[in-house]
Amino acid sequence: MKLAFLGDSITECEGGYVDIVAKEFGANALNYGIGGTCIAKQDIKFETPRYNRDFLSRLNDIDVSSDILFVFGGVNDYGHGEAAFGDASDKSDYTFCGAVNKIVKVLLNKFGQDKLCFILPYKTYQCDKPNKHDKTLKDYVYLLKRVLDKNN
Repeated sequence: MKLAFLGDSITECEGGYVDIVAKEFGANALNYGIGGTCIAKQDIKFETPRYNRDFLSRLNDIDVSSDILFVFGGVNDYGHGEAAFGDASDKSDYTFCGAVNKIVKVLLNKFGQDKLCFILPYKTYQCDKPNKHDKTLKDYVYLLKRVLDKNN
């Protein structure tokens, strides 16, 4: 069995949930996690090029022969992302909502519904504090749930 994981530092870290899940299933893990990255494209570029590899830019890197793809992100979009939040019908790569809509659409086409598993951002110590876009982490989680529910 081959499991693929797309995410940020929580996914990238050695010995974390990726290794635990792979071990539990006796699977090979393909880790596409990059710490500090956001789901949405950012207008501001980082000095370290790998941090500019938002989730959208990595969609074509994922091995489509994977048995399951796990996607875990959104905390960095909330915490330090420059991209606007957008709205549920947004299609822009440069808003959180638009990027989520695109990622779900692309991954459904590539993998199908039965091979996708989205993991919602977990509660952090500042999740109720509005960010620079006047959104809380709960707003980001709610949008993810809404888009995922809409796409079954």
